[in-house]
Amino acid sequence: MSPERLAEILVYASIVHLFNREPERCLEVIEESLGRGFFLNLEWNVYDPVRDQERFQAALADNLRAREAAQQSAKMRYEVLLPKGYSADERYPLFIACHGNMSTLVSFKERWTPGCMLRAG
Repeated sequence: MSPERLAEILVYASIVHLFNREPERCLEVIEESLGRGFFLNLEWNVYDPVRDQERFQAALADNLRAREAAQQSAKMRYEVLLPKGYSADERYPLFIACHGNMSTLVSFKERWTPGCMLRAG
């Protein structure tokens, strides 16, 4: 499993624990994520039930450090996909798909497959 996928799973796991009224388990997952060097969007309202807890406040500081470290070492990644039979002499429509909200290029590609557009050219 890629680190990106694991980070995404841990984010969702922390939220599921909140929905299941398991705030301690949510905090454990947040701490596990931070221990692995991942950061989360702890600003999301979904974390309001644990926001005032001391462990969450400590996690906020660790989260900020992890986010800053990630931003320092981050590299912009993109992919250009060309249709079968591509020719530089032809004109083609441009389609740009952006991911966000803690998703990665890897997880985004699992949900959105460009095959039909590439076949159509």
